[in-house]
Parts: sequence; C-alpha cells; structure tokens
Amino acid sequence: MQKIISVLYKIFFIWLLLQFLAFNIATFSRGLDAEWMKLVRLWKEGIIAALLLISLNLIIKQRKRSNIFPNKAITAMMVLLIIAIAVTVYLNYSIHQEPRWVYALAFKYDFLGFIILFAWFHSSSFLDSTTRKSLIHRYGKVLKICLLWALGWYLMVFIKPWILKIFGYNNFIFEWSAGGEAPAVYYTHINQGLPRSSFLFERPTTRWFFLTAFFPLFYYLYLHQKPAKQTRARWAIYGVNILITFSRAAWWAWVIELLLIWILSKWFNKAGLKKFFLKIMAPVMLWLGVVWFLGYKQIFARQYSNTGHIAMLKQWIEMTIEKPWTWRWPATAGPWSHRNPEIPGFNPENQFLQIIVEFGLIGFAPRFALFLFLNLIWVVPFLKVNRIYKRSFEDHTLLAMSLGLIGLSASWMILHSFVDRMVVYPFMLLFWLVLLEYYSKKNTPKS
Repeated sequence: MQKIISVLYKIFFIWLLLQFLAFNIATFSRGLDAEWMKLVRLWKEGIIAALLLISLNLIIKQRKRSNIFPNKAITAMMVLLIIAIAVTVYLNYSIHQEPRWVYALAFKYDFLGFIILFAWFHSSSFLDSTTRKSLIHRYGKVLKICLLWALGWYLMVFIKPWILKIFGYNNFIFEWSAGGEAPAVYYTHINQGLPRSSFLFERPTTRWFFLTAFFPLFYYLYLHQKPAKQTRARWAIYGVNILITFSRAAWWAWVIELLLIWILSKWFNKAGLKKFFLKIMAPVMLWLGVVWFLGYKQIFARQYSNTGHIAMLKQWIEMTIEKPWTWRWPATAGPWSHRNPEIPGFNPENQFLQIIVEFGLIGFAPRFALFLFLNLIWVVPFLKVNRIYKRSFEDHTLLAMSLGLIGLSASWMILHSFVDRMVVYPFMLLFWLVLLEYYSKKNTPKS
C-alpha cells in the first residue's frame, strides 16, 4: 500500500506540470475536444479521492484513529476548517438562500485546497520517513529541470513563437481575447511590449505563483550554506526565471522571501547582514534598478493594471460599508463570477477581499485564521531550535513551505494565487509531507 501511495504521489506531481500542455495538444492540435475529455480532466480529483479512501481503509484496518488527530496543531487546523465550512454553509443556505451549485462552485476555489491538505496529510502518515524524504528531494530535482527547460521555452517564444502551434498554441490570440486556444506569447501590454514567460502554465501569473511558492524550498535544498562558487549559476537561473515573467508582484514577493530567509537564517547577526546585502540583496536590487531604467514604459507603466487595481479597491470599500458582516453570496466574486452571467459579478483582483465579498467578515474570519496558522506554523519550531540545537532537514523544509505560503500571500493582495491547481495542489502535497516528517521526527524519542 505504501508503494501505491508513493506512485500516486509521483503521478500527481508530474502530470500536474504537463496537464495544460497535454490539454492544448489533445484539444487544439489533435481535435479531441469531446465530452469524454471532461472526465479525463478529473484525473487529479480521482487520485485525491483514491488517497482519501486508502487512508480511511488503513485507519480502520490498522485501528490508527490517532492518525486523524495526531497532535494539537493538526487538530486546531482541522477544527478551523470545519468551522469555516459550517459558517459559510449556513450563510449560503440560511441567509442568502442560494442553490447548491453556487456554493459548490465557491467551495471548489475557496476550500478545496485545504481539503486536499488533509488528504495529503492522512495518506502521508502511512509512508515511512525514507519515502517521504525521497519524494521531497525528487520534487526538488523536478524544479531544477523545469527551471532550465523554461529558459529554452522562453528563447523559442522570443525568437520563433510560431513553433508552439504544434502544441496547440496560437500566435495570433492575445491575453484578453483568448476564448479557446492559448496564446503562444503573453506580452506586458496585452498585445504588445515584452514577451512574458508562462512556460507550461496557463498564464505568466500562474508561472509566477509557482516560482514564488517553491523558491524557499529550492533555497534550502540547493542554496543554503553552500559556497558561492557552487550556487552562482543556480541563483542566476532562478532569478532569470522570475525576471522573464515580467511580473512586478513576483519580483517584490521574491524580495520579501529573501529578506525573511536572511532574518531567520542570520537572526540579526551583523556579519551575516553585511554578507547577505553584499552577495544577495545588492545584486537583486541592482538588477531591478536596471530593469526599471531600461524597461519602465514596457514593464512598470502599465496603466491598465495600475489604475484597475485602485478602482477595484475603491469599489470594494464602498460595497463593504453597505453590508460588512454577511455580505453578498458565494461565487459572486472573481475569478469565477464569469461562470454565471446572470449574476452581476465583481472581481476585486485580491483573494483576501474576494473571500469577504462572498462570505463577509463572519465567513472570512475562520478561513483567515486557518490560513494564518499555516503561514506562521514555523514560528515555535524556529524559536526552539534557535535556542536548543542546530536546525535539521525537517526544520528547514517546514520553514521553506511556510515561507512559500507567505510569498503566495503577498501575491493574494493583487490576484488569486490560491486557486491555481498547478500551484496549490502540489504545494499542499509537499507541505504535508514536510509537516508530517517534522512531527514524526519531533515525536521520536532521543537516544
């Protein structure tokens, strides 16, 4: 059974990366846009359901009910999730009286990531430590390969984008006019400007979410405490991958992660501060300064984005004042309000505000508490190991996943980074492999 779970994890990791490319090839290059294709697209949900059933079966057979609530931290998170779902169900059916499909649509985007989180946790508990660590390192290797492939992909897009038509992409469709085929090239100004990298992902924004989420893990696996001469190329490759998304939010989210990594690694050590700024932050800031100078009009002066976010924020404030507590109803806020043209939707381009749009402050509070818990789950372990013993692999990887979620949280301020399946699904799987490995080590008696 352990081998089956491990194989399902590996399939899940790899095919999530290839899914969008495979969909384009099958649909637009091979003409397989049939009804049965919709069932094929549910393969990932099928694996999640299989893992839940396997976990339930093993818990019953092996009488390991303690796996459901293994410690106070996991129990607290599960309770918060149950409260959040219960409150929003009550708001949907009793206050707003919306049909089931409306809530189901909101549930998919607002809560499924957390449900998956516990599916991973319970199934991972039946893997041994060696297997869990192997899966974590395996995904690190996948990250390295993808970083190199992405550069080759971008060169192809930059020089000969028409080549991508063999994969189902269309060089004459632009970002805001795409109704079917995916654009071969995304630009900084909708249909002009500098080409942006989306690699195998649906959009450059999804690519940036992915890079932001997994950079701390990449750092602790391949950059931390390594000689500079061994890591220069890796720093440069990751930095270029973030640069060519041409996303300002990706850049400052990366800077936030770098600052947090330094603070937590050096703990305000003066020598460490000097080294960090000279070798990491100075080159990064210089790089951003050069990009600002050379590409201000193409990258930073994007008025359709700048003024749009400000206008949506003003509209949100006005709407919130009218009805702050229970607010409107599920699925009325973007990015999924477009699925029901009969309901006047509103897209605040901010996932925090979007949840308040749907469920008000009452529904937002328990979900935000759960989210905050995952952002800060590293705090107690960090303070403890800082005083008692040197940080281990388990400590560093737990810290990495929390910092990755903090990076995604920074992106939540201007977009919806917790709804992209290619990012959230694998991120949650790794998070819980790491979390379980940490708690397993913590509960192992010391000799």
